[in-house]
Amino acid sequence: MNGIVCLEMDARLVEAFSKGKVWTVAQSSEEVFEVFSLPTVVVDLQNQRCTCSRWQINSFPCMHTITAIQKFGKQVTNYLDPFYFVDAYQFSYELSINPIPTLGAPNVAKEFRIILPPKTRRPRGRPKIQRI
Repeated sequence: MNGIVCLEMDARLVEAFSKGKVWTVAQSSEEVFEVFSLPTVVVDLQNQRCTCSRWQINSFPCMHTITAIQKFGKQVTNYLDPFYFVDAYQFSYELSINPIPTLGAPNVAKEFRIILPPKTRRPRGRPKIQRI
């Protein structure tokens, strides 16, 4: 991983940049923007809120937010949560993961290891036809 943001999130950013190119953005105040898309939404960068609610749910800026940030020359990375960065990803896998030994596991016969589907019986008579 060479970038600042993880690969999947970087792909989301690129997709949001490309979709938001056609939208118009108006600045209401220093940190509040109105993005004219369908539907029109209000983005508040200071409180990290968008009226589409995707930013609040995913903790990742939605397309409207990314468009507003891009149109006014701000850095998107300033509005990302720290766990979307490559450093956090690498830190989470920094420690080694030890294998779990099977010495304490119970011995199960081979025929019981295969799980078969339940036995079903066809009901008697002719099948019903769904017709009104």
